[in-house]
Amino acid sequence: MNHVIHLPEYGFLSISGKDATKFFQGYTTCELNDLNSTQSAIGATCNLKGRMLASYRIISIDDGLLMRMDRCLVEPMIEFLKKYIVFSKASLHDLSDSYRCYGQITDASDSTGSTNTIISCPPEKDHWLQTMLGPVICVESENSDTKSAPATDTKTQRCELWLDGSSAPEQSLPVSDSDADLWHQAEIAQGLAWVTTETSEEFIPQMFDYDKVGAISFEKGCYLGQEIVARMQYRGAVKRRLHTGSATSKQATGTTLLDAKGRNAGMIVAASSANFLAVVQVHAPDQAGNEEQQDEGHWPIERNLLLANGESVEVRQLRQ
Repeated sequence: MNHVIHLPEYGFLSISGKDATKFFQGYTTCELNDLNSTQSAIGATCNLKGRMLASYRIISIDDGLLMRMDRCLVEPMIEFLKKYIVFSKASLHDLSDSYRCYGQITDASDSTGSTNTIISCPPEKDHWLQTMLGPVICVESENSDTKSAPATDTKTQRCELWLDGSSAPEQSLPVSDSDADLWHQAEIAQGLAWVTTETSEEFIPQMFDYDKVGAISFEKGCYLGQEIVARMQYRGAVKRRLHTGSATSKQATGTTLLDAKGRNAGMIVAASSANFLAVVQVHAPDQAGNEEQQDEGHWPIERNLLLANGESVEVRQLRQ
């Protein structure tokens, strides 16, 4: 079956003007010079301590850059950046009312002939194309790099549709608001978490595995927070990593995970009714409270943790 899902939790920020790319190159973890008319990227903007204020998908458009991020973080992001942009020939714009974000999930093995699609998705992951209704970005494909994403049994193609807010696709297509959980399940299965209001300025990019999905360039020039991000990478000091797990009920983003002694062991950073992603300590504390290295020869690395209600949940590190 194919699904077209409205994702109202996402908003849009544009940076326009002659210096848009030059300016933002100093405030994002990804390499903006790799963007073109077909290539998108995932990136994050950090504070001076290397903690992510927001994360996003980003594309290059005619008059600058366009980002899709958590809608509640668009205004804080503008407030954060505007003190740095004053000497650049560029400007910031909240376009959350100009674009609407939709997710399209296509089951490649579907034999029903369902045509519940808005437009054909680009065949390669992270590729995008401009349509009359707006940009369409492939976020998961059968050709996706399995080295950077957990293996899944389903053969699905997913794309994000950044459509003109005035086009009202709901009037001509069976767009669903109630199927949003399906999209979140697929994102979690792919191992993708996005910064939200609950997690903003809490984590460095590697804790979301952004170094493993191409969202951090270690070759580009300086950007805000780079010193911390690079130090963590090259000294092997990332003590918390992305894990997957499930509970008997849907958990809220920001929920704390505890170890057997009631100590904070992690935080849920993305959740659906079926699964969740959590940033969890890679080094489990021993009985004395000191950190000890887990057995990295055994893969996958798994731990049993607790929710505040006492429910035990098993979490598994996503990527080596």
